[in-house]
Amino acid sequence: MEPEKPFHIVLVEDSPDDSADTRRMLLLGSMQRLKFTEARTGREGLAIISGLEEPPDCILLDFCLPDMNAIEIITALRDGRELTPCPVLVLTGSVTGGQNVIRAGAQDYLGKGWATPEVLTRAVQNAVERYSLGRERMIAMEQLRETSDRLTLGLEVSGFTLAHVDYVEGLTHLSAEAARMYGIGETEMTVSREAVHATLHPDDRKEFSEKIEESLNPQGTGYFEMEHRVVAADGRVRWLRVHKRVFFAGNGASAHAVRSILAALDITDKKTAEIKLAETSKRKDEFLAMLAHELRNPLAPLLTGMELLLSSPGDGNLIAKVGGMMKRQVGQMSHLIDDLLDVSRITTGKIELQKTRVPLVLLISEAVESVQPLLDQFQHELVQGVIDPGLEVIADRHRLTQIISNLLSNAAKYTPSGGRISVEVEATPHGTVVITVADNGNGITPELQERIFDLFDQGTNGAKDGLGIGLTVVRSLVEMHGGTIAVRSPGKGLGSTFTVEIPSGAVIGEPAAPAGESYMLSDRGIRVVVADDSPSVADIMGLFFKMEGMECKVAYDGEQAVEATAELNPHIAFLDLGMPRVDGYEAAKRIRIGNPQTYLVALSGWGSEDDRRKTTEAGFDEHMVKPATPQDLRQLVARVTEVHHATLQTP
Repeated sequence: MEPEKPFHIVLVEDSPDDSADTRRMLLLGSMQRLKFTEARTGREGLAIISGLEEPPDCILLDFCLPDMNAIEIITALRDGRELTPCPVLVLTGSVTGGQNVIRAGAQDYLGKGWATPEVLTRAVQNAVERYSLGRERMIAMEQLRETSDRLTLGLEVSGFTLAHVDYVEGLTHLSAEAARMYGIGETEMTVSREAVHATLHPDDRKEFSEKIEESLNPQGTGYFEMEHRVVAADGRVRWLRVHKRVFFAGNGASAHAVRSILAALDITDKKTAEIKLAETSKRKDEFLAMLAHELRNPLAPLLTGMELLLSSPGDGNLIAKVGGMMKRQVGQMSHLIDDLLDVSRITTGKIELQKTRVPLVLLISEAVESVQPLLDQFQHELVQGVIDPGLEVIADRHRLTQIISNLLSNAAKYTPSGGRISVEVEATPHGTVVITVADNGNGITPELQERIFDLFDQGTNGAKDGLGIGLTVVRSLVEMHGGTIAVRSPGKGLGSTFTVEIPSGAVIGEPAAPAGESYMLSDRGIRVVVADDSPSVADIMGLFFKMEGMECKVAYDGEQAVEATAELNPHIAFLDLGMPRVDGYEAAKRIRIGNPQTYLVALSGWGSEDDRRKTTEAGFDEHMVKPATPQDLRQLVARVTEVHHATLQTP
């Protein structure tokens, strides 16, 4: 067993006699084994202490030394730290000097004249005990600082702020962050409980009071959590999530709340997002219900029209009347689907403008033509301003026409029958063109004007139909042209005006886009293959081409399409992409090997740039988005056969 380690004392004393007396008294008064290291000056003592591998158990220090006094030595030992490296007992000749060394950092002092073996030994033990308590306090304070730092960091990261409520004094102590959060001030402060409660939003005070009363009941949990609003002095409203813990004093009937700790988190952004999400979800649900309604609307007259045509196949007047109605209804459904697809393409960034130099008079004419049936239906008067025939813009002809026709359609639907609608075009001196569509219809409230271009927002102005997506598409297309759109209305029932301003652009050497044409194809020996896994689609397209005087074969999957193409050697083959057995991509590759001259057209419900790239890579010459109208088909066939005119009669 190792012998007990001796108690090491460094004795700094310039008098050899006093040093000997001190050693003798300690040896007589202590039951421990003692080890002494002596120094005659302050500097010698400091050098000895700094040279030790570990601090001594105690330092006995004479107050007056030849080179330094005890206060200077203690200051050097501390070196800016809270404690000296070990306990220090100062031997002094005056009480005043003793008080000074305690303030300097010594653990105790003892007058040399009072020293006896017992008193000196007890003074050393007292210095050691005080030093131990001081170290424990220092460690505890350091741990407290670390805990406080962690708490501060946690609060900063979490966003919570703290407040303390004193129920005895009726005061609330707010941190600077809490004061700012409640809109009371910018610095740490103490205010009355009533001052904090006064910041609550009026609509939340009743529930807040109930929760406060419940939390102050000693029989309860003493805890509450609530999300509520506060209103700052400047009127700003914040949402807070508050957690509160109440502490009680006394027992039984005498128990009462004395204090509480409150943690508050600013959740304004979260609440705003939740409210906006709920509004969007509500509009989406309304949109889906409206979509179902809008899709069903054309189906009823279509079904009725088909029944009438089937029951009276030879009635020319009936066929003309019902056929026109069916064409309008299908056009309405097609327009609806186009709007839906445009929203999807715009939100995913898949629309690319194909800009050419286009006369404004042509765009207005095409837009008016597309909405003329709607204008006629509601017996509206359309007033067109005079347009300079030479006024042109660099724009996507199809999309700009879509912008104007959507605005005209919107005006027609939101204007009571017999209304007045105007469209005007004006060139500005700063290189832009302004297109204005105005009506004397239902008008738009100021609240709706702020969100009229939002997705799924149809408003409540009595539209005959619509999904609330047309104006969203219009705004996006205008912005893609580098332009702006604005709405102006004096109020409900006073009409509205939509103004589109886009850059006119510079001449780029491209001819204006050609107007649509109607083609007669029956005198040509054109051969066509149509392949679609939907028999209704394939059969009706086949019937159309045959009625146009063409030779046509119909297939219902990719394998049949390859066989029909090999047999007919067609000029054009229309292939659906999603067919069974062999899909359109694979069928195109096989046809391209055996019939390299056949013009391949991909039929798809998808029309993004990525979709078109895939069909081009598969060997298709053109990508046509469903539904293809008879006019679309006539124009495509005419365009292709004009290019291949010399080969039309080749079997």
